[in-house]
Amino acid sequence: MLYGDPSNSALFLLWQMPAGGTHLAGFGLLCEILKRFPKVQSLRKGSARRKRKLISMDATRYFLAIWGLLLIAGCAGGPQTAAQPMGNPLFVRAQNEEQAWETTVDVVHDYLFEIERESRIDGVIETKFKTGAGILEPWHRDSADGYSRWESTLQSIRRKAYISVTPAQGGYFISVEAFKEIEDVAGAANFAGGATFQDHTPLQRDLDLVVGQSSPSGWIPRGRDAPLERAMLQSIQNAFQK
Repeated sequence: MLYGDPSNSALFLLWQMPAGGTHLAGFGLLCEILKRFPKVQSLRKGSARRKRKLISMDATRYFLAIWGLLLIAGCAGGPQTAAQPMGNPLFVRAQNEEQAWETTVDVVHDYLFEIERESRIDGVIETKFKTGAGILEPWHRDSADGYSRWESTLQSIRRKAYISVTPAQGGYFISVEAFKEIEDVAGAANFAGGATFQDHTPLQRDLDLVVGQSSPSGWIPRGRDAPLERAMLQSIQNAFQK
């Protein structure tokens, strides 16, 4: 699991290489993998043990080759060190409230978020938590960059967004606040029946009315998800410019 500061991880350091460096590293890894394993020769001759060994080596070679290709694809979308700053809130021009609201909701749906609460009076759109998309789910856009996508692949991540639409002179201010949480695997029940009673946890009886939750939810807040906020704001801006 990748707990702690993400800047200490090997993936983050790889993505901080100069432009083209990550592609070169991934391509070099792929070439090294392909030449390290010998080609599988004809299986018509040789012992059954040698046949099994050759098949195993061939399967391993292709598996690692696919992994090298995924490395290239993942690094290609890594953190952008020279990303242009995006205002948050973002000012957009709209003819009326209906256009501003529906255009914003369409962008939220483009990111495959389900809306939990939608109030035009308060000007707030709140989404449900969405499980983070991994490298094998490129059609999900909540993992906004390469690091976020690999992070969601290697561990359980979920995200939630709050979007506000505020009237202003000549248009509207739209702000996006995205939050992410990581699963607390150590505190989760990973065995049959663990969701009901655990032998190491005493039975809790809440006799008084409690506001909020009386026990941990199993998720650890990781703060704001800046790449997702920038991506959603950019998509909103593009939608209003059409």
